[in-house]
Amino acid sequence: MQANRILGKLALAKRRLMRVDWLSARRRLWHVDNLGLLNTRQAIKIILRSGLFDTRHYVKQLGNVEIDERGPIRHYLEVGELKGYTPNRFFDPAWYRKQHRELLQAKTSPLLHYLLIGWQSGLATSADFDPSAYLKANPDLHSSQLEPLSHFLRHGAWEGRQRSNRLPSAGGWFGIMSVHDLGTLTSSGFTDCKDIDARVQIAQGGAYTGLHIMHRSGGGAERAVAELIRAKPLAERHAVVMLAGHDGEVSASLILPDENGRRRWDFRVTDFLSLSALLRSLDPSRVIVHQPSGIIKQLKKLITFLGVPYEIYMHDYTLICPRNSFVQVDGQYCGEPEASGCEKCLRLTPLTPVSDIQSWRTAGVELMRGAEIVRCHIEDTAQRLKKYVPDLMAVVAPLQTATSVALAAPKISNRSPLRVAVIGRCSTAKGGDFLLDCITLAQKARAPIEWHVVGSFVGANVKRARNLDRVLSVTGEFDHEQLSPLIRTFQPHLIMFPQRCVETWSYALTEAVAVGVPILAANLGPFAERLSGVHNAYFFDVSETAEKVVSRIIALRAEMIIRNEDYT
Repeated sequence: MQANRILGKLALAKRRLMRVDWLSARRRLWHVDNLGLLNTRQAIKIILRSGLFDTRHYVKQLGNVEIDERGPIRHYLEVGELKGYTPNRFFDPAWYRKQHRELLQAKTSPLLHYLLIGWQSGLATSADFDPSAYLKANPDLHSSQLEPLSHFLRHGAWEGRQRSNRLPSAGGWFGIMSVHDLGTLTSSGFTDCKDIDARVQIAQGGAYTGLHIMHRSGGGAERAVAELIRAKPLAERHAVVMLAGHDGEVSASLILPDENGRRRWDFRVTDFLSLSALLRSLDPSRVIVHQPSGIIKQLKKLITFLGVPYEIYMHDYTLICPRNSFVQVDGQYCGEPEASGCEKCLRLTPLTPVSDIQSWRTAGVELMRGAEIVRCHIEDTAQRLKKYVPDLMAVVAPLQTATSVALAAPKISNRSPLRVAVIGRCSTAKGGDFLLDCITLAQKARAPIEWHVVGSFVGANVKRARNLDRVLSVTGEFDHEQLSPLIRTFQPHLIMFPQRCVETWSYALTEAVAVGVPILAANLGPFAERLSGVHNAYFFDVSETAEKVVSRIIALRAEMIIRNEDYT
């Protein structure tokens, strides 16, 4: 591949230029009105040192066009920029010139303008990256004087930092218009809240059709609740309370509608009796439980205090498993052992506030038995629950409308690497460790595979992922609307789901199916159920090692090449 042939020379050039400080160059040239005075050698040094030029990304856009020995950055400056080629996924020179044309002279390079002047002025680099929004979403960077886009590409994407303050946080899926801090809720009310208007509006409460209770973790469950509420008749009023913590250490967010949209009210809770009284003032007709997490034992008392019927949506298995998805600490499916096996898991890595599995599970089973309806998104969830509640009458209804699934075999030649895409936040529970094991083994074997994570890693896996950057790219966090275009940007031959936990649905799987390329996933949960019988859907057993899965991927590449040769 052409990119690989020039990477060595580029790395050597970078080492030679380590003493060249492009920020110093910016300071020296701050008063230069015409950036065209820079010669090409100076421009190349500034761009190379900035970290904003992604050679692999650029060369892929060229197709079969040969780059001479002067290198890709020179080609970009002399040819590519005028043709609309981009130096990385988040800098669009044509977009930048159009948006800021009054600031650029006709022959000024948009990329150089941004590096020497634009970023200090907070100019956006594309429709997908705004430096000012990035800094606002990450206040710890304010005093660093770092150029935002290079920080995002080098660090932020790998760390899962938000690119924009518009990305979903607590309640982000609900279209929050304003946020208010109510202080601490005690038996005497909000003791340290100075916002009188906020207290008055909360006190008004009144006649809500539904009160939705969930954990403050966001993700797919939050999206499901938001979409559920939006689908209700306009005459209905729904309140959402999001809780985080346990026992006497609970923080809460109350989301209420008003004439301008929805407002979020944040506060801390010292006792559940005060919280129960606040929620009862909303006068809900029914309670809908989504993610109880650390408050399972208190939740039954809260619902009894409210005195209204309730139903449960099973977004995970918290009511049965304190780890939510029958997953061990290493991200491996536990096999759902007897209670003694669960006790052993909890002893190895204790979870607050879980004292023992029996009392936890008893509280969860009581909640399910007391509900009018227990709703599951797939049949697999309903069947798993019956192991613990044999007489449970669960209702199965998919979160999204079922569509026909058609996965087409992509065209790939023997000279091309297999591009594998992975969607989402790669925590240990979501298969992050397992995925990195696969990538490491594939790299050591020099397997012709490129890996692209449309999402991010967390914890210690951030460093592991960075060390694999020759074969792995990471987009960082994204808006939901950007997901499908981001996946298609990489033109994947295969989409892989590395998680070996039991999920109850998967919005990412819906997006993957829409892309229409082959999918590889564990034969578990929604993947096994929703992809059953689908052509070009492949499965690995949850007990398989990373070596076996990598071998399977290499074999799939060979099959795709043979199919392509037979077709041609």
